[in-house]
Amino acid sequence: MCGGLSLTRLRRLPMMGNEGRLGGDLFPGTNPFIFFLRYSTARVTADNRHEQRSHGRLLSQAARNMVIQEDAILHSEDSLRKMSIITTHLQYQQEAIQKNVEHSKNLQDQLRHLMK
Repeated sequence: MCGGLSLTRLRRLPMMGNEGRLGGDLFPGTNPFIFFLRYSTARVTADNRHEQRSHGRLLSQAARNMVIQEDAILHSEDSLRKMSIITTHLQYQQEAIQKNVEHSKNLQDQLRHLMK
């Protein structure tokens, strides 16, 4: 099968000697080989137009997806920036807690020394 016209269908087409010519029409009296060539060419042209439309749709969808991905990346960058700030604050709080624990140990030692 080539271009939608099978060889079996091609053999069934009527043939009237050498009347069919490349510049002729597509009427049933045309040479089946010429008809097949013209039909195949028309089919390829139609397929190419369909592929071009299909490629256009794919490019359009790809552009939309890229915009969506770009928004997601920007949102992720913003989230990472916020997490970095939170991490810095947590480190400050951890340092403050450690200082308070050390100060608490010193107070406990002083209290024990006073209670003796």
